[in-house]
Amino acid sequence: MKTTFKFIPLLLLLAGVFLFTACGGGNKGENTEGNGENEEASVKEEVWNIPMISETELRKAKEYKSLEEALAEPDKVYKLNLAEKKLTALPEDLFKLKHLQRLRLAFNRDLKTLDPRIGSLKNLQYISLHSCGLTTLPKEIGKLPNLETLIVESNKISSLPAEIGSLPKIKELKLSYNELTALPEEIYNLSTLENLYLHRNQISTISDKLGQLTNLKNLTLGNNQISAVPATIKNLSALRYITLTENQITALPEEIGELANLVQLYVGKNTGLAKLPESTTKLEKLYEINLTGCSSIDLEDTFNKLDSLPKLQKVWLANMGKPVVLPENVGNLDNVKALFLDKNTFEGGELTKLMDKLANMEVLRTVSITDCKIANIPANISKLKNLEYLYAYRNELKTLPATIGQISKLKYLSVSSNKEFTTLPGTIGSLRKLETLDLSYTNITALPPALSTMKQLKTLYIKRTNVPQAVADQLKKALPDTKVDHSNKQ
Repeated sequence: MKTTFKFIPLLLLLAGVFLFTACGGGNKGENTEGNGENEEASVKEEVWNIPMISETELRKAKEYKSLEEALAEPDKVYKLNLAEKKLTALPEDLFKLKHLQRLRLAFNRDLKTLDPRIGSLKNLQYISLHSCGLTTLPKEIGKLPNLETLIVESNKISSLPAEIGSLPKIKELKLSYNELTALPEEIYNLSTLENLYLHRNQISTISDKLGQLTNLKNLTLGNNQISAVPATIKNLSALRYITLTENQITALPEEIGELANLVQLYVGKNTGLAKLPESTTKLEKLYEINLTGCSSIDLEDTFNKLDSLPKLQKVWLANMGKPVVLPENVGNLDNVKALFLDKNTFEGGELTKLMDKLANMEVLRTVSITDCKIANIPANISKLKNLEYLYAYRNELKTLPATIGQISKLKYLSVSSNKEFTTLPGTIGSLRKLETLDLSYTNITALPPALSTMKQLKTLYIKRTNVPQAVADQLKKALPDTKVDHSNKQ
């Protein structure tokens, strides 16, 4: 009996082991696999949550210029610049730099493709792939949860992956100078996007979903094949700058007037654009408008719409495609300070008439009439009493009118690249506020004595002229505080 009792604990122990095994407690293989999964998940989580440094710290952080240098201390590498390294593929070791926040790969012209593993660098905030010969972007580009800036300008990309619409923090997309013909609908999901550059592609249509990009501040769509701007643009309440130059636009939507924060409107080189919408008068913050090359536009109607804008200061009317005649109401642009009329033709005394019209613009400070084949600047330019900057280079001028000396507030005067220019009037000495005088690339041989008394001059350009060296040396002595550029080298 005693012998039997001795075996009871042993039997109980064996029974317990049996039950434990039966319930799976002794399955070492399964348990090990489970631990492996947990360990792998832990590693993945650790990679995902590698701490990022702040923008202030990032600005101060060292930028590594070679992969070898970076691999010597990988945990300290937040910025890496591998631009112009003649890379044909991303180096294997690059993906070890898990702290990386800024990566420059620009001008590796034979890179051609972007390694899909780029999506594993979860901390990336900035990538520059300018001029890398890329034809596509991998879909893994959408796996970068912290990406704020993506630069892929000047490549050969013809389409974008739908996954580009999965970037939750993206602020800036630079896609200009590519071969895009359309945009994926998913791109309009990027609610954080502030700057979208699509200049010089082959895009023909913009979706109505454009209005979903409500944080957009800068939209550049110049040099495409766009014929219409969707009415939903009115929803872009944060928009400040829009470029639509050189497209096929014949009319802008009335809804453009709802862009209460618009500062800059570029619609030049849309040759079929005849009128601005009536709602243009509501753009109270508009500072600059560019109508260069809009050869069909009704200027009288345009100026009637612009003259009520309180903030408008710059107007571009260059290269209008035919002899330009500005209507009388140009003088009603009371707030305009700068008028650019380059590459135009003025016939039949029209330039003289224009000066009379501009005389009514009391705040006008800048006039540019470069490359207009002008043989003479009319004497009545002196009526522009508040003019400070006059650009008249690349014309056919031989001299300036003596009345130039009456524009007492003139600070900058350029007649550079007028190959027939030989004489500067002595009245130039009356311009006591003139700081820069550019006579470069002219055939001038002598300078008026009054020039040597203009102590306020900061810069005098007489490079590539026929002014003798001795005259230039005398000027340098007379005007010791003036930079006299007399270089004549090719």
